[in-house]
Amino acid sequence: MDVAHAVGVAVLRQLEPSVERLLERHLATARDWLPHQFVPWSAARDFDGPVDGAACGDRLGEHT
Repeated sequence: MDVAHAVGVAVLRQLEPSVERLLERHLATARDWLPHQFVPWSAARDFDGPVDGAACGDRLGEHT
């Protein structure tokens, strides 16, 4: 085993407790999200989403 590999393994072992703790914190606090709440199902033409109150169809123009 070369020195670089040994150092890499040592660093990973030192990081493992922090990574585990942070992952557990994330999993405990993260909220589920459902893509269909953000992405319209009907070709974005009637979606009044996060575009300043304008339907997406108004902003898409002739690009679709």
